[in-house]
Amino acid sequence: MRINTLLFFLLMMISIISCRKDEVSPSTFSFETEVEVVENYYVNLQGIVKSEEGDLIANATIEVAGQTIQTSSGGTFYLQDVQAPNIGLFIKAEAEGFFPGGTRLLTHKSQDYNVEIILPAFDKRISFMASEGAEFYDIHGTRVAIPENGVVDESGNPYNGNVDMYVRWLDPLASNVEALSPGGLAAVVDGEMQVLQSYGMVGVEMRADNGLELNLADGTSAEINFPLPAEISGEAPDEIDLWHFDEEAGIWTLEGKAIKDGNQYIASVEHFSWWNCDVAINNGILCMTITNDRGQPVPFAEIQLSSGQFGTANGVADANGVFCGIIPLDAEMNLTILSPCGSLLHEDVIGGFSTQQTDIDIVVTYGALQFENVTISGIVSCSATSQPVANGYVILQIGEKTYVDFTNSTGFYSITFVNCLSENLTATISAYDLNELQSGSESIAVGDEDITLNIDACENGSLSNFMNFISQGEEYPLFFCEAHVTAAEVTIRARDLDNTINVILGVQGFSEGNHTGNLISSLGGSTSSGVGSQTNITFTQYSEIPGNFITGSFFFGEIEGIFAAEVQ
Repeated sequence: MRINTLLFFLLMMISIISCRKDEVSPSTFSFETEVEVVENYYVNLQGIVKSEEGDLIANATIEVAGQTIQTSSGGTFYLQDVQAPNIGLFIKAEAEGFFPGGTRLLTHKSQDYNVEIILPAFDKRISFMASEGAEFYDIHGTRVAIPENGVVDESGNPYNGNVDMYVRWLDPLASNVEALSPGGLAAVVDGEMQVLQSYGMVGVEMRADNGLELNLADGTSAEINFPLPAEISGEAPDEIDLWHFDEEAGIWTLEGKAIKDGNQYIASVEHFSWWNCDVAINNGILCMTITNDRGQPVPFAEIQLSSGQFGTANGVADANGVFCGIIPLDAEMNLTILSPCGSLLHEDVIGGFSTQQTDIDIVVTYGALQFENVTISGIVSCSATSQPVANGYVILQIGEKTYVDFTNSTGFYSITFVNCLSENLTATISAYDLNELQSGSESIAVGDEDITLNIDACENGSLSNFMNFISQGEEYPLFFCEAHVTAAEVTIRARDLDNTINVILGVQGFSEGNHTGNLISSLGGSTSSGVGSQTNITFTQYSEIPGNFITGSFFFGEIEGIFAAEVQ
């Protein structure tokens, strides 16, 4: 049995797990990570971050191409005009309580792209004293051995306190391994982009009691045992390349060897990240455009490519029916296309491609199958202001499917999906106003006709943990916002991820209504900072109970803003 799913890394929308920044010196096995960029595109990214259980993750940090943003309360993010090389764009995601993660997006033109990232929660762990070392085991046979006095903090200083260590093994035969694999298993070998065939990988994260990251000390090594499923143990090589995930480059980097010992590989590593036992494969890029027999694109069609030699991979086309991915060269593959409803649309044998870029068109037949392309569109407005929502987004949830679109300058949104008509469907559609920090939602019945639906984004009340800070007409959305109440004053603190933008409000007012207080703002870089000792602060909602919210607005000269802060 060949390894399942890890040989093609795909797509317009792919979900993967864990990566982290590792500040280590290159070993003798490291390869140069630069590869020639043939073409750059400028793209807009619409994304969702989820847990493995499908729950949307709020306040996740997204980093891509030098830009940083946090997900909304609905787990979404939106980035405009991102420079994306055709060799792939790595989108990184982190959230408290989860393994870091991300996806590698293959772009084929300048347009909107949908991205879905899945982050697995920290679950399997052991706690130990750093001075004593430890060994971790799980039921699969994964083992991680930490030596005594072998741990340092983020600054490289020796650490002797309690360590929480989280470990995750990814089974190379598992059906969901693509959705949990860092960076799409892309690597650079001798300046050429290649894809990896995995025989198993292990991720390790260590944390101090205060949540700070820990790692192995210089000159210290840990031992990792990688389980080999019985189905592939016989064909696994006796010695295999060992790779770790380079978060900065968004690719896997060769760093050593692993030795086979029975039904496992054993390797020593000098730092923790994701480690992977792989064979590199020559590859090219395949892009296919999928339309139906009515001339319509087939959005979010489910794609499966399989090969007797290289295994099976799954992916999803984008909203325009376009699917791109890296495939092995000179290999025949069985192509299966399913509708989002799971109905078979198309089967074929393709492949034997020998060029670095291949584009194909595929027409599928809906025939008597009972499903339709349905578009839901309309205007998002806010009843509190009687204005369209130009700075907001919409989430459509139908069963286990989630779709997102961001409003334009007139408040317009549009979401197209394939509706399965074998049963009546009820959808929930929610709209969010990021200026007013309000939300609204409706339940609708979905049939075979397009739907025009205007939504009030200010129907359900306030969003949380957010401040929109405006200075001299420039907006700064801040996603860390919290309230502290003492006997002396109420303090509202907001900041961005990098602490380059900070806003503090302080007021001796302990009720809803208008107050006069202090404002301190620091916008970092070349942008001016300010202090306002007579700032007008209005609390529209007030509480002193931890977990409740204080909401309101403020202004001082050319500075103004609104906020929703959780009481700590």
